[in-house]
Amino acid sequence: MPNADKETETDDQTIDIDSISMLLSKNCKEIGLDVPNNFLQLSASVMINLRENNRSNTVYNLVLGIATMRADGSDSCFPAKRMPMGVVQYAASFFSVKDHNKVIA
Repeated sequence: MPNADKETETDDQTIDIDSISMLLSKNCKEIGLDVPNNFLQLSASVMINLRENNRSNTVYNLVLGIATMRADGSDSCFPAKRMPMGVVQYAASFFSVKDHNKVIA
């Protein structure tokens, strides 16, 4: 998987992704969310991989679908309370195992 650059130049400022990741992780822990220190780096690497394989930004689309509420406010556009969330959650867990020899596709 491609690696996202450790530093990004924007408007004459150098942004250190590791520092931002640690800050994000710390702030999330304060509100009870478990966000690993490598979350931003990993997310950027996935988005680069998708782009290099001529795929749409599935990471962004998934997050947007879960974050956007339906007009009636009953649930997110991508429903977290029912299918297909269970299928997506299972597939994500299945393909993110640490021992890839156990994955049979």
